[in-house]
Amino acid sequence: MDNSLGLYIHIPFCTSKCDYCNFYSIMPNGRIISDYIKAVCTEITFYKGINKTIDTIYFGGGTPNILNFKDFARILETIRKVFKVSSQAEITIEMNPNLVTNENMQDFRFLGINRASLGVQSFKDGDLAFLRREHNVSEAKEAITKIKTVCQNISIDFIIGLPGQTAEQYEEAAILAQNYGVKHISGYLLKVENGTKFYNKQTLAKLPNDEETANLYECFVDKMNKYGYNQYEISNFAKASYESVHNLKYWECKEYIGIGPSAHSYFKGTRYYVSNDIYSYLKNMQQANQRLKFKKGALPPHLQTREKTFSIFNDSQIYYTEPCDLFSERVMLGLRLNKGVLLKELQEIDGDEYGKFLERLQSNKELDKFLIKNNDRVSLSTRGMLISNYIIATLLY
Repeated sequence: MDNSLGLYIHIPFCTSKCDYCNFYSIMPNGRIISDYIKAVCTEITFYKGINKTIDTIYFGGGTPNILNFKDFARILETIRKVFKVSSQAEITIEMNPNLVTNENMQDFRFLGINRASLGVQSFKDGDLAFLRREHNVSEAKEAITKIKTVCQNISIDFIIGLPGQTAEQYEEAAILAQNYGVKHISGYLLKVENGTKFYNKQTLAKLPNDEETANLYECFVDKMNKYGYNQYEISNFAKASYESVHNLKYWECKEYIGIGPSAHSYFKGTRYYVSNDIYSYLKNMQQANQRLKFKKGALPPHLQTREKTFSIFNDSQIYYTEPCDLFSERVMLGLRLNKGVLLKELQEIDGDEYGKFLERLQSNKELDKFLIKNNDRVSLSTRGMLISNYIIATLLY
């Protein structure tokens, strides 16, 4: 039985909001950061006495490296008081290049942070200007160099589908990343969401169309693989043995706990998430120690109730539970991985659903060009990954 557990800490602060970003974040003011750190530590204590070993900790955002040494130290100290943390735990922090300094890298070394995920997005200044990022290419390279002084496990984010991008640009990026010792690359298709500043006719008109974007994605996959960044998930590429241990928990349906507003969890057979309202979150956590009685080893209060929502502060809901269908989730998440899903595992989860899945798999011949089948597994081809939602829906429903 797997006794490991992943822990995600959401840091919802940014110095500015990127025009294309749809993640929950705010610009900090006053004492909100210190209040937030206190609230995060309170939420972590909900899990006191749970008999699990933390083997991954992931600080995501937002911009986590906006915090200072004392903030991270307090959170990590609380984690180690509440949980048993493996001595080999993968501890990741997402960073913006313009906030990386030699001083905070030394702080991270002292704190035991051993993996960095850097929001580079592009090695072309024109792309960064289009995205209105706060850094340029020179600063991104300098940030990688500074990180390498204390941490060799470096991942960079890259955006696919910007105006004018070419296969040659992706090859240059792969070569540059390799020369700088980057071990992992996450390549994300630019998805412009309603509600972001990018969601306007002028910006949308500049972007590649669907077919052009598909070709760019295939080029990106090809160039990453060519230079030893082997694709292991739709958007993720790594040198051998440098896959993200934490993110693999999501796709392999392993347990993880999310802390902070908008964070999601899969724990004790339940999926739940926290409201994306930091002010409601702060009020709830301020009331928690007064209103809740914590029993060592007991489930957190929001997992003790069968209600779909849970609040601590008046009627301000903070936790929301979601239905958990292990068979469907194993298909949806497993097909994101290059290795795909193991048919025997699906059969063991639910024999009846497996029979329906297998029938659809065999009868939908139009899907064959998007799937890779062998005796015991099924996975998506590179082109299939671009329409993964359609394929998964066809196989499940």
